[in-house]
Amino acid sequence: MKTLLQIQSSIFSGGGQSSRLAERFVAAWRASNPGGKVIVRDLATEPVPHLDAARFGAFLAKPGERTSTQQAVVDYSDTLIDELKRADVVACDLVELAPSPGLHHADFTAARLAYKMIGMRFRE
Repeated sequence: MKTLLQIQSSIFSGGGQSSRLAERFVAAWRASNPGGKVIVRDLATEPVPHLDAARFGAFLAKPGERTSTQQAVVDYSDTLIDELKRADVVACDLVELAPSPGLHHADFTAARLAYKMIGMRFRE
């Protein structure tokens, strides 16, 4: 069975234009893979926390010495990594790939360029 990971990163959740474009892809993928599984990770409703010193410290702590909070950080990270490993295909809306303060200009430019290329491909 094939698995598709759909990462919704629009601040508008499913209402954003790029999310609707991704939904079109997912619908076509489902039609081509009727037995396939779709995992949806909506970053608007469940944002991934930024990596700060405390979260980074959780990864550095030895497994037997982690606090419950540190273990929860590692478990959450492991869940995200597992979703990526299980996916045969990843679909995401690139224009809001990282809608957060401190977004680097190069990342924003690359995301916009990719979105334009995808948009050209799927124009009706």
